[in-house]
Amino acid sequence: MATLAEKSFPVALLLFGTLILCISLLSANSSSAGDRTRLMARKVYFSSTILPDNVIYPVLMVGDRVKLMTAGDEAKILLKVEFAERRYGYALQLLEKDQPMLALATLTKSQKYLFAAGNEVLVDPKQLQPETIKVVQDAFALSVQNLANFKQKYPNSDTQTIDDLNRDTVIIYQKLSTLDSQIIK
Repeated sequence: MATLAEKSFPVALLLFGTLILCISLLSANSSSAGDRTRLMARKVYFSSTILPDNVIYPVLMVGDRVKLMTAGDEAKILLKVEFAERRYGYALQLLEKDQPMLALATLTKSQKYLFAAGNEVLVDPKQLQPETIKVVQDAFALSVQNLANFKQKYPNSDTQTIDDLNRDTVIIYQKLSTLDSQIIK
């Protein structure tokens, strides 16, 4: 029979790991000065959608990271596409709330998730289900449209970051588009 110490050790490890993850998230989201201070100003509000300007948002990001850590390889790809699409929606909502810098940062994070999913597909597409590849290809096609939409709504004249994201999206999308003829299952 296990002692109390043996039973509580896994729980203590889980709590310690969660604490480390929360600290890393908060430190990654901390700001230093200038526009970054305004960029990351968090508020307390209650809504059906928790945006990156909400104090609760880092907790939701911990949940996303846990999902990614516990998912299988193919499920991770699909989760990254889901996270990218959700963050694009958040970016649009932040634009509507007149928070263009935070909206742009959120859009950038959205694209990073999408790039990671696309690159994982490109590493070894023959190991994936064709449906997974199709989901990623479709997400990239939609992302090109979404970036054009975001750029049109973005109130600042400096759109270099959006242009860079679009360029990288198109490059990966073109590579993904060639997979149709290469994959034989």
